[in-house]
Amino acid sequence: MASYFIAGKANDPSFARMEYAAKQIEAVCPGVFFHFEMRHPDDWKAFVNSVFRKYDFDGYPEDFGGPLAWTHEGGLVGGSSEFVQQVCIEKFGMASLPSVADPMFKAIANDNFQQVKQQQYWAKNGLPFAQRCKAAWATAHSTRLLAQRVFQERRSFVEKGSELEVWTSTTLREEHASAREARLADQPECLDLRLSLGGLAEEKSYTAWLHPRPLGPQHLVLVPRRCQREPAVPEPKAAAAAADGAPEGAPEGAPEGPPAEEAVAPEQPQLPEAKGDAFATEEAPRPPHKEVLPFASDSTAAQVLDLRDFTAACEALREIGGLATWSCLQGDPGLEFRRPVDTHIQVLPYPGISSRGSREKFPLELAIERTLQDGGTALKALPFSHVLKDVAPGDGQSPAQAAYAAYQAARDELGDFDACLLAFTTAWLVLVPMQPPELGSVQHEVWRQLPPPEPCCLGGIVICPAFGREFPEAAGLAHDGPLVSTRAEVEGIPPGSPEHDAAVREVRIATRIAEAPLELLCVWTFEVEEKEEVVAEPQ
Repeated sequence: MASYFIAGKANDPSFARMEYAAKQIEAVCPGVFFHFEMRHPDDWKAFVNSVFRKYDFDGYPEDFGGPLAWTHEGGLVGGSSEFVQQVCIEKFGMASLPSVADPMFKAIANDNFQQVKQQQYWAKNGLPFAQRCKAAWATAHSTRLLAQRVFQERRSFVEKGSELEVWTSTTLREEHASAREARLADQPECLDLRLSLGGLAEEKSYTAWLHPRPLGPQHLVLVPRRCQREPAVPEPKAAAAAADGAPEGAPEGAPEGPPAEEAVAPEQPQLPEAKGDAFATEEAPRPPHKEVLPFASDSTAAQVLDLRDFTAACEALREIGGLATWSCLQGDPGLEFRRPVDTHIQVLPYPGISSRGSREKFPLELAIERTLQDGGTALKALPFSHVLKDVAPGDGQSPAQAAYAAYQAARDELGDFDACLLAFTTAWLVLVPMQPPELGSVQHEVWRQLPPPEPCCLGGIVICPAFGREFPEAAGLAHDGPLVSTRAEVEGIPPGSPEHDAAVREVRIATRIAEAPLELLCVWTFEVEEKEEVVAEPQ
């Protein structure tokens, strides 16, 4: 196996010629490797002189213009002509190479120079957002910083001419229950700082994070700075006791113990040899993290998005493409089923997540685009109240301003509501109002078992809990009634009977709800108001 170093100015056609020849050799000789050092012309002199000093290469002037080749062991090959003659022709039997004046080498040199200038810019200003996202995702995925969600089944359906996918999860109801308890206890969510991608929008007032429980690669969540805080650092008990001048745990006024040198430690039981940190008694230091609070509007008590929210979202969409989503739920905290992170705007980038693998659109996008082309403001596939808006920027408008204007117009059309689902791209926006139940009602029991789906459903990805079979399905009987009902309805228990009050609160959800995505979406939405057709009277 042979290994060589080739160094030169990035814009030098002679270096480009050596690079071209080396890659030809690598293609036919798998055991030969070349390492290329392309340097900006301004950095070349300092670099090449450091090579001379390191390997004791004599005979070159301080202002040697390059290129230069040497072996991995530190043996000098020489400049361009020596490399071509000794390595390419004599050692590896290459035919003569094109002249250095060939336009091909000038084009390669130009590409190399642009690449080096871009690397210098990134070194000074940081990687572009899209590359930071890819790098952070690769690191987080390989180091298991993310809790990748598992779906037992992903099925595709065509409803009213539009595609929808249903992803079912056997752990989703447990996740909702855990989140509900955490929200009732007013617990923030801690995010490892290694998931942070940096700031977005004006004054970097939003932080882009990799979602800790992603639906797919590079799933982001955008958190306003006002909804983040540094974690509280508890005062160590021992330090507090030392500050008081008393042993830890000693009551005030207790007699002093023996001097430290006379104290005898109690005999400790012999523990088995620990493997790793299985028997560690001290908690491992926690990686740096931040606490994320639930979404809260900056200027109003109501949960509404403002222009800054859309600015951050559109900046992320511009860099990585995809679908931005948001869900709003106002009212009693007892209705909550989301972690704090899930109350903020999320971005699902392209290639879109799909049961069919890589794709450049989400399942419903084709239907949305067709509807907008036809001048429609609602999707035929969605049989509930919603508004579809075109987000094409007008004269002098930014994409964020156009999206925010579409959001405001959709809210005005739909009127007041306490909950909603929102999805948008840089081309369209869909807003769906929802009607949450009263706390403690029978419908609230349904809500606890089957809360609204995640807002990515407006892109055609419907996340659904998996339900076990109950009567009548458990008895092998067909369940032809409503997909969502109660034991009182299924078993025909009449009002006023001893069992009715308990049976009416036992929710029954048919397993086939996972095969009916539209009915699943209709559970918490408003019915479409049918407009009366006005018939003109004959004159």
